[in-house]
Amino acid sequence: MAPKFDPNEIKIIYVRQYGGEVGASSVLAPKVGPIGMSPKKIGEDIQKASQDWKGIKITAQLAVQNRKATVTIKPTATSLLIKELKEPLRDRKKTKDIKHNGNLTIEQVLGVAKKMRATSMAKEFKGTVKEVLGTCRAIGCSVGGRSPQEWQNDIDTGHIVACIVSGDISEDAGVSESVREGLATNYDKIVHAFYVIVLLTYIPLSFIRRIGNMKFTNLVGDLCILLAVIFVLIAACRTLSSNGIADNVKAIEGDRMLSFIGTAVYSFEGIGL
Repeated sequence: MAPKFDPNEIKIIYVRQYGGEVGASSVLAPKVGPIGMSPKKIGEDIQKASQDWKGIKITAQLAVQNRKATVTIKPTATSLLIKELKEPLRDRKKTKDIKHNGNLTIEQVLGVAKKMRATSMAKEFKGTVKEVLGTCRAIGCSVGGRSPQEWQNDIDTGHIVACIVSGDISEDAGVSESVREGLATNYDKIVHAFYVIVLLTYIPLSFIRRIGNMKFTNLVGDLCILLAVIFVLIAACRTLSSNGIADNVKAIEGDRMLSFIGTAVYSFEGIGL
């Protein structure tokens, strides 16, 4: 005996088809036919709801209740990126093996990552950004004139500034696109310039022979060191409590050992003074 029809039951059905087009009845019928829906009517509803996605393959969610369907477009990262490329419509019957070899800005990639954050499997936003960059590589487009793989490497090595990794791309961030890209690609130059400024500041001070004349300077230095240590401890505890210990943590990193020793010597020398 067939189950009794429940007019309050909501059934969710997902359909993949090209936006702005009526899907083939042979594809829709097996999904909507058993619940008493017309494939033609469903195809027309999906066509109306996906006018902004013409020529792009999208996922349509059908919420069916009492033989009435509500269509919601659920775009994937691929469809969002192809839409951002703003490619001209093509006749798929005449054009085969379409290549999406355009160029996107990092802001467009971050915008897609924000939209996909809710469905992402990554713990942090930068992981979602890397997922979207992987999709960019899969469809064949570049980002800011560079390959998506290079952007992923920059995220892994920390060469992307915080405002980019955190997804803060609004105008309120106070950083223009050119400045962000400059900071992201010139990280080493900025660090080296900082070292030069520190040396030019402290070398003249090293000629002061009477240590008593530097009491106030030493006090300020010790206070800065103390605040920095407290900040690092709090940040480390918060990160460990939320994310745990990463799998790729190393006890000793050879390429950063000299910087570590120099920082330690400078810190303890300041405390000793």
